[in-house]
Amino acid sequence: MASDQDQGPLLSLEQGRELVQYAMQSASRLRLQPDCSHLVHIIYSRAGLKYSYQPSRALYRGAAADFERVRKPQAGDLIVWRGHVGIVVSPREKTFFSSVRSGIITETWTTREWLARGHPHFYRYRIGRDSDLELLASVAARAVDDGEIDGSASSDTQNDGISRERSAEPAGEDADLEGGNTQPQAEDAAADDVSAGRDLTVFSPALATIRQHGKPKKKQIQAAFLAAADANAQQLLEPQVTAGSSGQFQPLTVFTRVEVGKIKIRDEGGSVKLKLTETVSLEQGRVLPGKTVERELSIARRMQSGATVWVITDPAQRTYLPASQALSVFEHQAEVMLRLSPNAPATRAVVKALDLLYDRQPASPQRAALR
Repeated sequence: MASDQDQGPLLSLEQGRELVQYAMQSASRLRLQPDCSHLVHIIYSRAGLKYSYQPSRALYRGAAADFERVRKPQAGDLIVWRGHVGIVVSPREKTFFSSVRSGIITETWTTREWLARGHPHFYRYRIGRDSDLELLASVAARAVDDGEIDGSASSDTQNDGISRERSAEPAGEDADLEGGNTQPQAEDAAADDVSAGRDLTVFSPALATIRQHGKPKKKQIQAAFLAAADANAQQLLEPQVTAGSSGQFQPLTVFTRVEVGKIKIRDEGGSVKLKLTETVSLEQGRVLPGKTVERELSIARRMQSGATVWVITDPAQRTYLPASQALSVFEHQAEVMLRLSPNAPATRAVVKALDLLYDRQPASPQRAALR
């Protein structure tokens, strides 16, 4: 744990609030859910607050030199138990948000299941030479401009496509009790990060959002879908994120063209049909060649920060990637997964999909690398 001597200042209250502003907006746009310690690391890093990745147990022990333990938390601080970590949203309301097995949600640490884990430790980021406070201010300002949140986060905050009920059952100190499952979320360096949530109600993660009062038109839906697909690609290029990190085969589509078809919206929601020209798709671990398909998505009207937002979701929780970025994404995913778990079914599926993508590219010296 860092000492005050010859160290930079701790993150100020205003800077902590800026981090929370960015975090709440950023988390709502993640298409693949990282485990708790990787979520925190991704958010801090993207906001310009660099530190060497540490799993939650190391953070709890104070092993991260870029953080100072504090007694009274403020917004943006880490809240850490043995086996779980999140980001403090509101000290007054005792709320934090983190990645649990049921989603990325905001909770209070005074509920029975969190109290059962014991007293959490709180850590505040120490500004160092690698910190980029201009980036922090910039991304926080964009979060407010985008209207994802207002300047005062509270326990009622909801990420796009995510809602929660108060958990009724206590969780064990080091196990996710949902369904009696004690397996961690990811088989990686953060395998000891576990979820304490239970009996949580979660909608499908948001695929795209449109911020307006009136019903969206085809062009607006298409633009939101394409922007979300680009964001998916950037997320999958993160060093810590792997396509198989959830332990499940989530369906994935690489597409070259999308057309918005029939829109059915009554009152608070409805459906949208998309016609996609696919290059390749992953379905329950199987790699399928591309074809033209029609997929039906859900659309719902919600209120966020006093404004109307139309949230588009895929009931199958499918990930969509533009073909222009797919090759880079699959090359990166294959490299990471071959290093971490070369014989896993998810790894074999990614490599097979990459081969199929190579078959649709001009001759390349990289083609033989993964055969």
